[in-house]
Amino acid sequence: MKRIAVIVTVTLIVAGWIVAATRVPVREHAPASPTVVAESTQIERPRPSRPRHPARVTVERFLDAFTRYEVGGGGRQSRITLRRTATPHLAGELLRRPPRVPRGVPRAQVNRIVIGRIRRGRVTAIASLARVGRVTTLVIVVGRRGRRWRVAEVRR
Repeated sequence: MKRIAVIVTVTLIVAGWIVAATRVPVREHAPASPTVVAESTQIERPRPSRPRHPARVTVERFLDAFTRYEVGGGGRQSRITLRRTATPHLAGELLRRPPRVPRGVPRAQVNRIVIGRIRRGRVTAIASLARVGRVTTLVIVVGRRGRRWRVAEVRR
């Protein structure tokens, strides 16, 4: 009988240690940032991840290549990405003209991309680009061609 009581007591103590070790304390009113500080330790709360729409992925890839190309950088890989993400007509127009940004100007950073609703296989995206203290807005029209999304228009 004593032996069973000792085994049960040890089991409860070990179970309490396991529960205490795996418990994650979180404050009731979490701050706006994703980091929650509790009991002098920082705990990262994962942000819920949503799958990105293929049109958004196309816009992101296009803007990465476009911002490199417009400052004269990126080389062959940027031209390949522009051809893959833009319609043949738009890619030809962009690649026929030399970059317009003067040498020495840093590459634009993409601040934000907002995707609109899809209507008849087309979607409009608005991208905010920052360069040297100025913010530029681009309107990008993406259309579906077969199973792929391609950038069809870029406007300021």
